[in-house]
Amino acid sequence: MKRIIVGISGASGSAYGYMALQALRAIGGVETHLVLSSAALRTISLETDLTVEDFHSLADVVYRDDDLAAAIS
Repeated sequence: MKRIIVGISGASGSAYGYMALQALRAIGGVETHLVLSSAALRTISLETDLTVEDFHSLADVVYRDDDLAAAIS
């Protein structure tokens, strides 16, 4: 199984990250690891109708942006 890290920052375009997660889920055979920055959390709520939970539901593993001990660190 392939593993892909999807990192979403506070820049506009979080919807593209969401669509990438959807596409990776549809492809199958890909384990997604998601990191949302604190700025991304704010941008998502301001610029989209999506919730953080929507993003989390598409990822296999979710990390906090301040987790220096995360497996992907």
